[in-house]
Amino acid sequence: GRIIYSTNNGAAWQLLHQFNHPVFWLATDPNNANRMYAGVINYSGGTGQGGIWITNNLNNLGNSTWTRLSNPPRTEGHPAAIVVLNDGKMVCTFSGRRNSGGAFTASSGVFIYDPNGNSWTDVSDANMQYWTKDIIIDPSDPAQNTWYVCVFSGWGGAPNGLGGLFKSVNRGVSWVKLTGTQFDRVTSITFNPSVVNQAYLTTETQGLWISGNMNAAVPSWSLVSSYPFRQPERVFFNPYNPNEVWVTSFGNGLKMGLQFGTLPLKLISFSGSRKNEITELKWTTANEDHGDIFEIERSTDGMNFTKAANKAGDGKAFNQYRYTDIISAPVLYYRVKVNGVAGNQYSNIITFKDKNSLLNDVQLMENPVKGIMRLQVITQHAGELQLILTDLTGKPYVDRNIDVNAGINQMNISIPSNFANGIYILKVKGENLKKNLRVVMLK
Repeated sequence: GRIIYSTNNGAAWQLLHQFNHPVFWLATDPNNANRMYAGVINYSGGTGQGGIWITNNLNNLGNSTWTRLSNPPRTEGHPAAIVVLNDGKMVCTFSGRRNSGGAFTASSGVFIYDPNGNSWTDVSDANMQYWTKDIIIDPSDPAQNTWYVCVFSGWGGAPNGLGGLFKSVNRGVSWVKLTGTQFDRVTSITFNPSVVNQAYLTTETQGLWISGNMNAAVPSWSLVSSYPFRQPERVFFNPYNPNEVWVTSFGNGLKMGLQFGTLPLKLISFSGSRKNEITELKWTTANEDHGDIFEIERSTDGMNFTKAANKAGDGKAFNQYRYTDIISAPVLYYRVKVNGVAGNQYSNIITFKDKNSLLNDVQLMENPVKGIMRLQVITQHAGELQLILTDLTGKPYVDRNIDVNAGINQMNISIPSNFANGIYILKVKGENLKKNLRVVMLK
């Protein structure tokens, strides 16, 4: 029942806001970076805290303030998907709720919120009033007038037989059901960013489907037979490789497939051990091609790596490799570079050190930072470090040099008072230490 956030790519998480009830969806305003909406689920006989919540000072992170909006017509505290439009209006769905007798209530549908007038408009089709799921804005419509809504069929009365995919070309003024009786329960739809008329559709029990003619009056759908589970949830395209399709599911984890071609080599694990100056490394791969080469790379400072050895891949679907390295050094870093037929990649880095040696490292003692930045620097040798603190645009706020002794150093760095709340980058540079840290600054 809370929102958490990370400023270091998921290595650590902090509390943004505690709602004490399930948070189902988050959406930011494309025109206001400090505005976020959250869908919170809670009915409690009509007195619960469920609904759409809003903050207008997201930049305050854990100190941001949240307000619950008035309830849309008919709804009963079960919000689902949220989309903020380019004109500042917000459109959302409310999902199904059953009463104490097990019957679905007519509390679901599609609703538009206008923040200027603090008002709601119900634009639901009659078939959406019982169990609506995701809403998706057509990415090929720059005016954002074309909407797709996914609906589940219920059971035992009015909700039965209503499920499918619906489309509106006028922001919900009128709707057309695109799927007839083909699908009983549709969860979501995702458009291919590289192919305008292609989309994936997920269902509760009928698997994953694809259409290549979404511009048709009635799109046709084909089952993605290579996807191995009946209940996919949502589909995502890798923004760095649109050939990769990632599918979440209800009960079968996360799967990745390709639009075309074969799966690239996958480095499943890389680990090792060291004893008596002998390093034993091992790694596991999948989806190898003949011609893949593994380079074992070694470093004594964690930054500058050199090749220690080569190993040729066996070209099997699944394989395990080992390498032994005999070398004397107080600290050693290893990684595997994969020179694959389908592309190159690096493994994680593993580190070994003698019992009495110290790693070169710098850490923030507290994050977020308020006025004073407390650092711990560990270094093997005395020397000088340069500290540069910038905002995300590169504007410097701190640029100073500090002397450090060999061993553990703790120091307090004063922050100028002219900073604004937000995320900053601390760059630490020295002869044997280079590191960038994300710093959350709060007044």
